[in-house]
Formats: sequence, structure tokens, C-alpha cells
Amino acid sequence: MSSHSMSTRSTDTDTTHAKKRSVDEVTKPEHQKEKKEKKDKGKAKTATEHATTELTHQQGHTRTTEEGHVIFFYRVKVDAEEAHSANDVQKLYLLLVPKTKGALNRLVVMPRKKLPHKGEKAWAFVEDASSDIVKIDHELAEYHYNTKTKGERTLQGARICGEGVYSLIAHDEPRLSKSAVKIAEAEKKAEESHEKVEAPTTGATVHHVHFAYVLELPTHIGEVQSKLDIEKEGNFIISVKNPASPTTSFGGLAPGAKAEYAKTLQDKFEGKKFIPLDPPVFLDHKGAELLFIGTGKEITEDLGKDGEKLEKVAENEEEHGVHGCELSSEQIFNDLKMPKEEQKQHPTKGLTTGEFE
Repeated sequence: MSSHSMSTRSTDTDTTHAKKRSVDEVTKPEHQKEKKEKKDKGKAKTATEHATTELTHQQGHTRTTEEGHVIFFYRVKVDAEEAHSANDVQKLYLLLVPKTKGALNRLVVMPRKKLPHKGEKAWAFVEDASSDIVKIDHELAEYHYNTKTKGERTLQGARICGEGVYSLIAHDEPRLSKSAVKIAEAEKKAEESHEKVEAPTTGATVHHVHFAYVLELPTHIGEVQSKLDIEKEGNFIISVKNPASPTTSFGGLAPGAKAEYAKTLQDKFEGKKFIPLDPPVFLDHKGAELLFIGTGKEITEDLGKDGEKLEKVAENEEEHGVHGCELSSEQIFNDLKMPKEEQKQHPTKGLTTGEFE
């Protein structure tokens, strides 16, 4: 082999190594930077999760925008005479009867047939809204319809399975800081002082609305309530969906079935897909689409005085009744102005004993 060819190969090798070093010098700092960012994010996340158990959180400002009574119903599947488990349930309803003057009664449908747990999302919609409670009753009544393949089919009247009080509570909550350094400093202060220290915030606030309820009947949670995730108390973030937005992955109504809002309400979306349910008048529209997100938080701890007020209303009604009448299925039906013959279409075992029927 000639010395010239050996020299050429040596030069090519040196050039290749030089290029490799050059690429490494460029990519290595970027790789290290990405690695460091991931590590910092991990620290911040760990510190934030730890802080939720070690540091207290500011409740922020709350205000009740609406309050009233909520009645839970479930309907069994088509042609089923009774339900034996949640698998036999077709729909879960929330009938909202607000105390606010001029507000409409609303029938809200939860298609997933359960209330959401902490962190879970559940799509819902207003099936009907009316000042005439009897009109709402008809939506829950037994009805028959014909099909080409199976002839006449029957949907049993909806079964009542819970009654209580609810509040819509607007909540302006301080946004928590994700800075690992600030969280560590706050934790150190709490450890040294042996006192409660508030978790650090960014200085900004988050505006959202809670749907909170306290169950009055049944007095003890039964099988029906357990299977439908209706707990003694519930606390959810509730948002309203922009009817101009496309259907989401977790549910949505057909275009012709969506609510049509007046311009003053529609403008509140400002192009966003979801906004907090504020004001509550969004609920007065048939086809209003809602999003419930479970918080898993105690009402009083999360919502302060407004949460305490809701619990006190429930305690007072459990002790003294409503309108001087003891809480019962009969009293509930009377408040709904439901005729005696129609009451028979709505079995009450889920309310009295917590059992499916």
C-alpha cells in the first residue's frame, strides 16, 4: 500500500472523528439540558404532591350563586321490569329545584350513570328546563313507543333514589406554585415552627364553580347509592360547554339538540370550549352541556362558610323537615305536585332502603 493512500485514509478518519466530536458537542449540552428539565419537573411534581399533605391551602373567596333541592332518579333499561344492579340502569337523573326566584326547574341527565370520583370527568346535559314542575315530571314518567322490528316497547317510570340540598358556589382560588424551591422552603418553615404553613402560590387566582350537595334521604347509603356513586356529600367542579365547539371524546349532543344561548351568554365563552358555570342561568336552557369533575374534597374544608351553610341547611331539614313536613318520599312527590296515580310509577325502595327494584 502506498504512503499516499495511507495518508488519505488517516485524513479521512481524522475528519470523521472531528465531525463526531462536533456533533457530540452540539447534542450533548441539549441532551443534558432536556435531562435536567425532566429531573426538575419530577422534583417539582414530587414536592407538590408532598406539599398537599404537609402544607395547608388557602380557601380563597367563595360565594353561593344558587341553592335549592336536588332529587336523584334512575331509570331501568328498555323493557326491564326491575333493576338488580347498575348494569340494569339506563340513565341517572338529577332534578334541580332551585330556591332562586325566577329560576327554572332543570332535569339533568348523567349518561355514564354514575357521579365521578376524584379526578374523573363526567359529561351531562339539561334534558328539560321549565317553571312548571309537572312538565318535568312527565319526562320521568313511564312511556311507550313503537319500533319497526320489536313493536311496542316500554320504559318504566324513573325510580327515586336520593334527595338533598345543593349549592352552586363560585370559587376564586389561589393558583398553587409548582416551584420545588418555594415548596421546599415552605415545608422547612412548617417543620421548624411546628405550625401550619400555607402552600406557596403564584399570586394569580383560578375561577371555577362547584356543584356541591348534601344527601338527606336515604339516611344511610345503600346498594343503589353505592353502585351509582351517590355519596352522603358530593363536591364537583362544574363547567358549561360552548355549543359552537365540536363534540368531545367523552360525549356530546347532536348539533340540533344543543342549547341556543342569547348573545350575552354566548359571548361569555370568548371562543373557549368550556367555561365555569357562572351565572347559573346557563342551566335554564334545554340542551345545555355540562362537565362534572370530581374533587374528592370535603365541602366545608374546600368551600369554607358557603360549604358550612349548605351542611347546616341539610341538618336543619333533617331535624325539622321541609315546610313543616317530615322528609319522606310522599312529601317529595307532593312538593313536585305529582298526582297520586303518577306517584305509583316511581318506586321508592331506593330512597327508603337503598335497594334496587
